Parts: sequence; structure tokens; C-alpha cells
Amino acid sequence: MGQTLLFPVRILWKIFSRVAGALMLLFSFLVWCLRLMRHYQVLRRAEIVVLMIRPSGFGHSIQGPDATRRLYPGRNCVFIAPYWNFAHDPEFNPLAAQLWSDIEVLFLPRFAWAVQRNHRVISLPFQRWHDWAITWATKLLTRLVCTRGVKFTGLMEVYIEALEAALGEPAGKELSLLQGSSKEGRKAWESYAHEIGYMLLLKKTGEENPGDFPRIHLPEIIRSDIESRSIEAWQTAGEKGDPKRCCLYLRAEGRQSYTTQLRNTSSVEAHLGAVRLLNKAGYQVFLTGDREMTEETRREFQGRLMDAESLRLERNLYPLFAATEADIFIGNCGGGLAPALVNAIPCLFIDWFPYYIGYPNAWFYFKPVVTEAGEPVAAVDLIARHVYDLGCSFGRLENNSPPEIEAAVAVFLDDLDHPDRPDPYADIVELFPSDTPFRLSGARVSPAWARQYFKDPVSRPDIKSAI
Repeated sequence: MGQTLLFPVRILWKIFSRVAGALMLLFSFLVWCLRLMRHYQVLRRAEIVVLMIRPSGFGHSIQGPDATRRLYPGRNCVFIAPYWNFAHDPEFNPLAAQLWSDIEVLFLPRFAWAVQRNHRVISLPFQRWHDWAITWATKLLTRLVCTRGVKFTGLMEVYIEALEAALGEPAGKELSLLQGSSKEGRKAWESYAHEIGYMLLLKKTGEENPGDFPRIHLPEIIRSDIESRSIEAWQTAGEKGDPKRCCLYLRAEGRQSYTTQLRNTSSVEAHLGAVRLLNKAGYQVFLTGDREMTEETRREFQGRLMDAESLRLERNLYPLFAATEADIFIGNCGGGLAPALVNAIPCLFIDWFPYYIGYPNAWFYFKPVVTEAGEPVAAVDLIARHVYDLGCSFGRLENNSPPEIEAAVAVFLDDLDHPDRPDPYADIVELFPSDTPFRLSGARVSPAWARQYFKDPVSRPDIKSAI
């Protein structure tokens, strides 16, 4: 009986959703045009207009404007990001538009009925229709309003153009860099060409034009207020002087996706030993991401480990200050790392996965892997044979233990005190396939990870012979 009724209900929903969606599409189109025209003066001066439809999310709302200004230096660029304005959880942080001083960034809400279910959007009009409509509208208005010769493009095209510029050949063809690569390597490059393009652009401009791109910050009136609060909390806790700042980004996304959950990290409490080390070194730690402090932890680390509640800030403002004002960044794979990359601050990535991704000016401590039988998978196999396996089909990932995290932070701080010291584990980095972003970015393995999973460099045999 239930199945009999379900069929006509589905038919009626399909009819209703398409008719209602088509009617709403016209209103969505008109409202989008009106919202764009409110920024007529900004658009009129534009030479480059970039629309962020796909990819989307917080990370790309930061990386996208940065990639645009780096790819088109000296040009008047406008970056437009439509977002779903869900009642309690916008698609990304709309306050991030305030971070930029050398590029115009417009975050505009979509005009649509939409709900979020299992991290997917159900909307009227349908998202595909809405994307087509606002892309067409933005392109049309760009041609009518902007200066002659304006370039209109999408964010994905910006990333691909960056990839082509870095490699010196079209990304659509068989890249010479990938000749002889594994099937998994080619698939990873195809799936993550946008991330790889941004990484290569970041490295190229950082080496050729250091200092040409200003750091991103909140407006000065907001920054100074939050800085005063944070310094007051630090000194109330008994610490002297002004603290240095560390952004601690702990990712724990609840999406029911196997590959997504592979990148999650452990609790705040597992990181407290590392927090104590940072405090001793003069760093006030700002917790961001998905993990929350317990009241007991809040009382113990009052003024030394901060969150939005500690500073009495609303949830969208706090993480932007924490990430953009940091002197160093420690955290996991996720959108929260983007401000650290833009501002070129030293990064320590812990609980890191996937293995093949790397970034400039960064140290990496990887997640260990055990087989289903509980046997550890050798680190040399992880980076030489399984580096592109995004699903970790060869074993089971485990989070870094509190002692591992503490050791990684201790060595990271020591390396920061000796910036000219050569990398003692460069030979381990050379184990990564030459086409991996890890190799191409100039990333380092954490010395603490190398000591834990490889022999001492003096006594270590030729590890390449083990491959």
C-alpha cells in the first residue's frame, strides 16, 4: 500500500517542483540583477570579473580572491561569490568579504527557497537552473556595465589557468609532468586540478614576487578592539607583555562521507600538551574549526587558549580574526587553512591526509595507518606506493596521539627559531613521486614524524632501495 501511494506522490512532487522552480527562476534572476546593480560603480571599473559557482565553500571564498589577484596582478579585479543564506548556517562566512584591500570581493545571497540536508542543497529553483541564470545575468551585466575588454570567467577557470601557467602547457592535454605516472596519480590530478593550480600559483608568486600581495585582515577598527581584548585576557592570566598568536584549527566535520571523515582530527584535550608548549613559548592559542572546549579546559587555560566565547565575539567574526592575525598556524586539512596560505605564515599540519597534497612554507605530520589486522603500514610504503590513494583502501587511518602532536609542535617551534637550517629529512621528501603537489610545493615532513617512522638520518640506510 505504501509503495502504491509513494509513486503518485513522487510524480506530483516532480510536476510541482518544476513548475514552481520555473516561476521562481524569473524572480531569482531579477533579484540577482538588482543586487549586482547595487555595486554598479565597482563593476564599472572592473577589468577582470570572476564568478564563484563551483567550487564553493569557505576555503574557496578565501583562496578564490587570492588566486584572482595573483593571476591578474595590477588589474582591477572583482570577485563575486553567491551563497546560500541558510537560517543558522550560511554556506560560508559572508564577513570574509571585509578581509581584502587590493581586490573587490562581493558576497551576494542567492534568492531562492533552500534547505540543507546531509550537506546537500535542496532548492527551488533547482541549483542547476539558478547557477545557469545568475551566470548568464552576471556575464550580461559585465558586458553592459564594465570597461571595454573586460574578462568574465569562473573560479574553476582561474584555477585551471593558474595550473597551465605554472606547467607551461594546456591542462586539458596529457600533461608531460604526468607521463609514466600511476593511474591513481592521474585521477587525483584530474579531480583536484583546482587545488593543485592554486598551490602552484601560490608558490610561483611567493618566490618571484614576495611581499607584492598584502596580508588579509579585518578592518582596523575591528582588529584593534579584538586585539585589546585578547591581550587583556593574556595578561589577566598572569602572562607578561603582548603574546604571539597561534591559530589552532581542529577539523571534525560530521558529514556522512567516508573520505571526508578520513581528514577529521581528535579532541581538543588531545592537543592540550601542545597548547602548553605554545603558551610557554609565548603564544596565545586561538581555537578554530569544529571542536569545542569543555568548561574544565576553559577554566584551566583562561587567557591562554581562546575561542569565540572567551572573547565574547559572534561566531562568524572570531575565526576570521584568529586565522588572519596568527603568527603561526597549526591544524588539519580543511577550509580553515586557507587564510594561513594567503598570509604566507609558517604552518604545521598534523593528522594530515591525503598524503600527496602539500603547500609552501609548511611542515607535515601524517596520520599513521594500520591494516585491518592491526599491523602498522610502513611509512615508506605510504608515501612511495599509496600516496594517491584518497580512500585509504590499503588500511585504516588513526589520529596522531597526544605525545606525537606535542613532539611535532616542539620541533616546529625549534625549526622556526632556526630558519636557515637545512632540511635534515630532504631525502624522505624525495621518496614522494615527483608529480605530487607535496614535492612540487617544497613542503617538508615534520622532523618529529621522520624520527618516529624512520631511522635517524645518520644511521638510516638508503631508503630508496626499500622501494
